Amino acid sequence: MKAFWLAVLTAFIWGFAPFIEKIGLSSKGVDPLVGVVFRATGGFLAVMVLLAFLLKFHPQGFRSIDFRAMSFLIIGGLLGSVIGQVFFYQALKAGEVSMVAPIVGTFPLVAFILGVIFLGETITVTKIAGVLLIIGGVVLLK
Repeated sequence: MKAFWLAVLTAFIWGFAPFIEKIGLSSKGVDPLVGVVFRATGGFLAVMVLLAFLLKFHPQGFRSIDFRAMSFLIIGGLLGSVIGQVFFYQALKAGEVSMVAPIVGTFPLVAFILGVIFLGETITVTKIAGVLLIIGGVVLLK
């Protein structure tokens, strides 16, 4: 149940962020790539605060992570926080947030497929129903 509510909170935050970012990108002359730089600056500042907190209260976390785990997390950050963000801002600048954000929000479909194929996660009726709803939503937005 905790995971569910944390996921709901994440969805709210990730749903609110594109609204704010669209306002910023709608300003005259704002290039989406410049927008990514400023978004990353906000992320960097937040990570510095988080780092100070972790070093003070959880220093063992940095010593215990192995190279493989660290590599995958860095690659995930590169893909999600930079490369994906560049494409997202290009789409957000060109389109409506009410269309772009829900389509971008279909990323759980990709994660579901990869999880089943490569991680051996189970397929259930409810997961299939969710996948069909995601696909239906994208079809309706097109």
